[in-house]
Amino acid sequence: MASARIFAPDGTRLDVSEELAGPEVGYVLERKIFDRDLAKRAARAGADVVVRTRATGVITENGFIRGIEARHLGESLEIRASVVIAADGIESQVGRWPALTLLFDPKTSKAAPSTLWPTSICWRTAAIFYLGSAAPGGYAWAFPKGSHAANIGLGVLANKLDASIQSTI
Repeated sequence: MASARIFAPDGTRLDVSEELAGPEVGYVLERKIFDRDLAKRAARAGADVVVRTRATGVITENGFIRGIEARHLGESLEIRASVVIAADGIESQVGRWPALTLLFDPKTSKAAPSTLWPTSICWRTAAIFYLGSAAPGGYAWAFPKGSHAANIGLGVLANKLDASIQSTI
């Protein structure tokens, strides 16, 4: 991305250009391509990459997480590791498991991303952010994906939401 436009809660606008921030103000990537490349790099670095596998629980021993229980092509298996990372996104199921609840609060924030296609937005900047004003304790974003589509989203702190909305999260 060559530029970004950021709006503060009071409406103040900051334009971040290539001249101010260098040639890489930010990136928009295709998630499937990124994930595939990340898996290839991990494998080259020595990781075992297992696809079509769903984590179903954590393995704990003496109060420490030592791996995960998983389902792979209908079969149960255990995968042991010195580090377990719950990288399944903001709607994390892994982070809700009892062994991890002290480490992760799934109600801390919520995000609602979407892809609009087509869009009539005229992209004069590469990315747009609204801090606080459109999203209590969070931000709203728009990232272009070519000239006719955009990723649009909203991330908020759950404790800033109305109680009736909080109960649905």
